[in-house]
Amino acid sequence: MKRIYHLAITGGPCAGKSEGIKKLKTYLSKKGFRVLLIPEIATSMMKNGIVPYDNCVTQLEFQKIIFEEQLFQENLMYKVAEELQHDLKIVVIEDRTLMDNKMYLEDIQFEEILEKFNLSEKEVLARYDLVIHMVSASVHDVKFYNRTSNEYRMENIEEAKRLELRVKDVWKNHPNVVRVNIMPTFEEKIEKLKEVAQKFLEF
Repeated sequence: MKRIYHLAITGGPCAGKSEGIKKLKTYLSKKGFRVLLIPEIATSMMKNGIVPYDNCVTQLEFQKIIFEEQLFQENLMYKVAEELQHDLKIVVIEDRTLMDNKMYLEDIQFEEILEKFNLSEKEVLARYDLVIHMVSASVHDVKFYNRTSNEYRMENIEEAKRLELRVKDVWKNHPNVVRVNIMPTFEEKIEKLKEVAQKFLEF
């Protein structure tokens, strides 16, 4: 019987999400899973010139744009996954999700976005089977936090810490959140990420 899993990868800035997802895709593919990826939409938008500064769009407008594109990408991946004929084990991995837009907004602003798309927070949370929270380097030691891995990372260390704390609040009502903490080396953190996925996917 076909089984489709949706894994949400979240965390504050400089958590290693993008690199971790690459490694996780390779790992799961070798284990026989068909892996579909949804990249971080915010970075893509900023690369294309849509930014929440420089008199372009407000933060609220920016998150509405991201939410709409994420919703489209998620629905597309679900459709593709359902139509794949020869794969019984399919994993959709998403680098930040619909819920993560809430990190950058007041609760009432996020509710405004949900209302626009006729969704409830409960419905959004239910879209993800497992949430893996990769803890940001910002909470460990300032020397480990940098903005060079993503040229569009705007947050300073204090802003990054605030967003990292906000992650916990945003996902507090999801029944299946697993935290991957800071490890002595990034390689160990990746191994922990793989371990979490392996345990959930039961292989």
